[in-house]
Amino acid sequence: MICLTLPFPVSAQDTTTSIIAKERVSFQSGSLRLEGLLLKPGGVGPHPGIVWNHGSEKNPDAGQQIDAVAAIFVPAGFAVFAPLRRGHGNSEGLYIGDELKQARFLERNRLQVRLLEGEQFDDQLAGLAFFKGLPFVDQRRVAVAGCSYGGIQSPASCAV
Repeated sequence: MICLTLPFPVSAQDTTTSIIAKERVSFQSGSLRLEGLLLKPGGVGPHPGIVWNHGSEKNPDAGQQIDAVAAIFVPAGFAVFAPLRRGHGNSEGLYIGDELKQARFLERNRLQVRLLEGEQFDDQLAGLAFFKGLPFVDQRRVAVAGCSYGGIQSPASCAV
């Protein structure tokens, strides 16, 4: 799912010589220090941006998902930010999968909904606010997208 805060044109750039640098950054969500991956094109910007919300995997930064998204958008001139929600990667807090495993069967669905619309959603919004505050990001041209849990949460961020 993709949710655009404002429509904007995409212009392709030469991808044959592009090397995409990945920077690990930290930001706050309440009292927790969370991490995210920042990938940006050359130049000072402001660049349009993509916030990519990962799924439920514990270490989304270890796979190829974020790199694959960046390989499409960074050469086209977009900055990409992948915030790692609490308990994912090196972000502080409890991992959602562990919390759900501990819940009894009947409580699991209620807990999952509460976490996705509560603490986990707060982390996504904190990442979006962090990204939009970067000087090289054009905060008027930011798309929010994701897969799995991140895809469920992404459209909700447009209402905020």
